[in-house]
Amino acid sequence: MLMTFFNLQTPERVFVLKVSALEIYNENVIDLLNRESGHLRLLDDPEREIIVEKLVEEVVKDIHHLRHLIGICEAQRQVGETSLNDKSSRSHQIIRLTVESSLREKSGCVKSFLASLNLVDLAGSERASQTNADGARFKEGSHINRSLLTLTTVIRKLSGGKRSGHIPYRDSKLTRILQHSLGGNARTAIICTMSPALSHVEQTRNTLSFATSAKEVTNNAQINMVVSDKKLVKHLQKKVERLEAVLRSPEPSSASYLHIKALRQEREYLAKRVNSKLTVDEREMQYVKWEIPQGGKQRRLQLVNKLWTDPLNMQHIKESAEIVAKLVGFCESGEHVSKEMFELNFANPCDKKTWMGWNLISSLLNL
Repeated sequence: MLMTFFNLQTPERVFVLKVSALEIYNENVIDLLNRESGHLRLLDDPEREIIVEKLVEEVVKDIHHLRHLIGICEAQRQVGETSLNDKSSRSHQIIRLTVESSLREKSGCVKSFLASLNLVDLAGSERASQTNADGARFKEGSHINRSLLTLTTVIRKLSGGKRSGHIPYRDSKLTRILQHSLGGNARTAIICTMSPALSHVEQTRNTLSFATSAKEVTNNAQINMVVSDKKLVKHLQKKVERLEAVLRSPEPSSASYLHIKALRQEREYLAKRVNSKLTVDEREMQYVKWEIPQGGKQRRLQLVNKLWTDPLNMQHIKESAEIVAKLVGFCESGEHVSKEMFELNFANPCDKKTWMGWNLISSLLNL
């Protein structure tokens, strides 16, 4: 399967395989690719499930690189000797392979398909009377059994599609990390091993009971589409750069740019004349009426930006026309503009002539 994956690269899509590995030893999470990072914390993220903080994730170059990384994980894992096993696993191990498929950068698409494969090797349950464990080995066995008991409880609560009551994912680091694999967006396969020896009949019975419950768990696997933060930022940066370039060096024939430039000049021109052409009372009354903040910056420009913003409101149309008439000198402060002054018909715009808006003002100001 992995050999097939490394041959999947196409002109349209790029595939990336990443690997991370951890062990849960005495309920502490340890990075098997970087043990020096110490005990790692688990963080909740509603979009990305459970995150293991500072966990190293290596990009796999080829099959030989992957085997090398898995070899490092096996060498770093905690093992110890007991009466039953010379190399007994003293921790649970999780190796996660993450495959990301995305369109190549030239397509401009920022969404990717994402899938993860969790390979989990659980330490076996132990009886101290059989392993003759004491000291550190006894402590390790206690943590192993406790986490396996939590896993069994979670599986039983999820079995049969009941999912009733509280499911104690957070009672163990193991179940918390594997929460979505156990009862969410995943397809899960479990391999149970047991001994035919009569001395282990109790453990064998418990294992078969666990396997029976696990078979009844129903998950809902879905296609995962994600947006990489880096890709999104890069995409937005390019869009900003493109828009800034248009503003810096617009095409002479760009009608939209010329229109925007004219509007900007008109509004700046009118804003400069607010103080000189309107009385203090007129300004303050209009600020209050159009809900312009008392101590806000550039109140004059905010007032001008409110003009003609409600073309279906006849009162607003009249007020806008009167203010503009005073600002450009068609009538003095305190006077009311006549209907004929702007060749306006103050009937509802949707019933009569085309909305006047800022276009007529451009011709009046000769901008």
